[in-house]
Amino acid sequence: MFRWRRAAWDAALFLIDFMTTDPDVAAISPHSGCVGRHGAEARNEKKSMLLARTLLAVVFALPVAVLAIRAVTQDLKELSDPCVAWGASDSGDFGDGFHHRGEAPCTQWSSHNETRTWAVTRMVAFPGLILLAAVLGICAVACSLRRMTFIAAILMLSEAAPLAIGLWGMLVALLAGGGFLYTGYRIWNEERHSAPTP
Repeated sequence: MFRWRRAAWDAALFLIDFMTTDPDVAAISPHSGCVGRHGAEARNEKKSMLLARTLLAVVFALPVAVLAIRAVTQDLKELSDPCVAWGASDSGDFGDGFHHRGEAPCTQWSSHNETRTWAVTRMVAFPGLILLAAVLGICAVACSLRRMTFIAAILMLSEAAPLAIGLWGMLVALLAGGGFLYTGYRIWNEERHSAPTP
């Protein structure tokens, strides 16, 4: 237990140091002259920077990913519930009707005005796309793919609509999108400094 706490504390300190370090200084490449450092030390530092970026992306994406998974799980639960009616109108008519499964009686009925088709579309378009952007952003940061990181940031920020995912969801989506933009900028800055000068 102590080892895990120590590792978590070291990771937190490393992330703080990574976020507060000037990108123009941290992006110095061993090919452009790391004074007084050997090649192995420069490679270890590059691996440490990559690990810090990946952990930072996970920290930014985890809250919104949890909300998206929760929303998808809730939607799937209602879609598979035989006691839920879809497409209910104000007059009491049901467009999709009740979908019975088996002979077990329903102790409680519920209905939704939206149809099952629209419910599936909404699930894919909002929490599904948010979850995709979170996974894409983490993988892009871990692989140092600058363009994919920016794409994930744009997708995440485009989903930050309070009417779609709620106020709390909007805040964590903005946090994740901003975090992906920041890490994408760090990747771009490192690539710019490591590029050979003509």
